[in-house]
Amino acid sequence: MSQPSATKGRWRFRAILASWLLAVAAGLGWNGVRESLDDSPRAAKVPAPIDASAFAEVILPEGPHAEAFRVSCLTCHSSRLPLSQPTFGEARWTELVHKMVAAYGAPIAPDTEPKIVAYLLATQTGR
Repeated sequence: MSQPSATKGRWRFRAILASWLLAVAAGLGWNGVRESLDDSPRAAKVPAPIDASAFAEVILPEGPHAEAFRVSCLTCHSSRLPLSQPTFGEARWTELVHKMVAAYGAPIAPDTEPKIVAYLLATQTGR
């Protein structure tokens, strides 16, 4: 019997996530083995400085219902999300926001979905 597409999507997401986590764990494990094989003293290894600006979050643009977006969407998405999306119409944004709820289980109340859509539409017109 065929599973509903939302269930298939969840399982596919979980399989991809598990594969990614295994790859990261394997990479970290190899890095530790490689370092233990290196005969140079650890004190001589100085890590490269980290450019903190790469981790800086973008301040969310103001717009109607910005707080609804912050509360509902920033749990999973970066604040860069509204600035990095293509220009979509209201119907497409409505579909995408509802997909986050239906397919990925985003905790967004049905009456909040139109507010998020209004915010996303407002932020794309200001570019």
